[in-house]
Amino acid sequence: MIIKYTFTFLITLSQLLLAHDQTTGKFVSLVPPDAINFLERKNQFANDCHTTLEVSNDPACKKEKLMSWELRLFTRPDIKSVTEEKIIVTAFPRKGLEAFYKTKDGKMNDLKLDQFDIDWVYGPYFDLTVSELDGDWIQLPKNPFSQPVWINPKIDWKVSDVKTMLKPISAENIYAFPSLGHIFITKIEKDIVYFRQEVPSDMPCNEDLDYNDKPHPKIILPPIQSKPIKYFYDSDGHLKLTTAYMRGC
Repeated sequence: MIIKYTFTFLITLSQLLLAHDQTTGKFVSLVPPDAINFLERKNQFANDCHTTLEVSNDPACKKEKLMSWELRLFTRPDIKSVTEEKIIVTAFPRKGLEAFYKTKDGKMNDLKLDQFDIDWVYGPYFDLTVSELDGDWIQLPKNPFSQPVWINPKIDWKVSDVKTMLKPISAENIYAFPSLGHIFITKIEKDIVYFRQEVPSDMPCNEDLDYNDKPHPKIILPPIQSKPIKYFYDSDGHLKLTTAYMRGC
């Protein structure tokens, strides 16, 4: 009986640890379903609306040229904990996507994303950091929010599988970090990130290296370093480790 309970405890513990590993080091894409298709379709129009919600007072223009999606903010992963605050993502034809934070008093503020590229053709990169996961619920860190908040894209955006919105930090990729420059992650184990400095051959399409020509001198790789994953977050819980080459090169 003791062996049985011990075995059950170990399984439960391993599941909890796995769940933690799966949460650590992730972004969530805030690109709404069909947003990219909408932008592509609407590019045919010659004139755009104004580029901020506050100055666009033409309802017909909004209906014809703009499209917005809302994510309600919750204090906990429970539908009953809904607040008056929202994230609003708006698609502007020929301009791209913009994110806004609607406060409880109705003020619309620009929402600064943790990973962003204005050109939606690449990626797209329109991401915030994930603090925690609970089923279909995703927690976002504070700032600009006064405290961490929860969103549920499955409920608000009818996303069939929320996991498809997640972008984990992963090995064999190049990332940028303010104090380290470009780094190549070799592996991630138990919340420890192993990496080295980038070398030219790491770059996705380095035109200076012609491997079809004569053999190149052997590259001496920089030494492997390691840091806990928490090292790559700021004090509010936002990831500062971002994709180095968002457009491939």
